[in-house]
Amino acid sequence: TKLGPEEITRDVPGVGDDALKDLDERGIIRIGAEVRAGDILVGKVTPKGETELTAEERLLRAIFGEKAREVRDTSLRVP
Repeated sequence: TKLGPEEITRDVPGVGDDALKDLDERGIIRIGAEVRAGDILVGKVTPKGETELTAEERLLRAIFGEKAREVRDTSLRVP
């Protein structure tokens, strides 16, 4: 994307361990896993632009001065 490369990963922000249990270390669903609607097949994150940050994220960034995980979840899911 214009903001940077998309990354396939198991480290998807805002997703619980239960949703990640069938992903391998690269973030891809393991062979033979049973899937249901909404399950993640490929964990993927995309960089956020400055305009996509919420007010809370901007405040935390102003306080801590970090650029911690400025990505959004764009994982491929079962329809």
